Amino acid sequence: MTGQNRSSAVMQQRSEPHEIVSIAEAKARGLRWYFTGIPCVNGHIAKRSLSNRGCRACVEMRRAAKDQANPARARERNVRRYHKDVTASREKVRLARERHAEKRRAYDRERYADPDRKAAQKQQALRWARENPGKRNAIVAARRSWIKRATPRWLTQEDRRAIAVIYRKAASYGPGVMEVDHIVPLRGRNVCGLHVPGNLRIIPAQVNRLKSNLFSEALA
Repeated sequence: MTGQNRSSAVMQQRSEPHEIVSIAEAKARGLRWYFTGIPCVNGHIAKRSLSNRGCRACVEMRRAAKDQANPARARERNVRRYHKDVTASREKVRLARERHAEKRRAYDRERYADPDRKAAQKQQALRWARENPGKRNAIVAARRSWIKRATPRWLTQEDRRAIAVIYRKAASYGPGVMEVDHIVPLRGRNVCGLHVPGNLRIIPAQVNRLKSNLFSEALA
């Protein structure tokens, strides 16, 4: 859609009938626009600004003319507006996820408990690993790197043997049943744990997936 067609569509939308709202009523309701139903000097039947009494369709028409005269400036304005909207939208989503974190985890637990879904998810993960060996190797390498960084130098041989026993015990349950979890995550948002025996435990793989990099006192 070209700039001219888009502005024409906007002006047509602005010219559609609206609820009659007087200036006094608009002020009382805290609105920025009022609507009289009377055409402006250019024949637009549209909302008008409460601050300068300007016709909204006329403003759009003048803006479209400026955009056509200076398209580079229009693109720059649109880019700024896009990034502003994206940043605000992401912040809104983040706050909503934090506000409903417990409900979301409960919903995920219910969904992942479905055996058919678990089987389909496992097949999907295996297919992705076969089709993306490079990315899979990078994820495994990054995981090993984080574990190496989180392993303190003062760890004794006895501690290392204890860690190996924990991992062997988790593997004895079979693939995808139980996993070794770091109680305090190695890459937590607010706190990072160490790769030591006291920070390891064996939990169901499903619970470990839901926990991700979060530190849950309820599970600790």
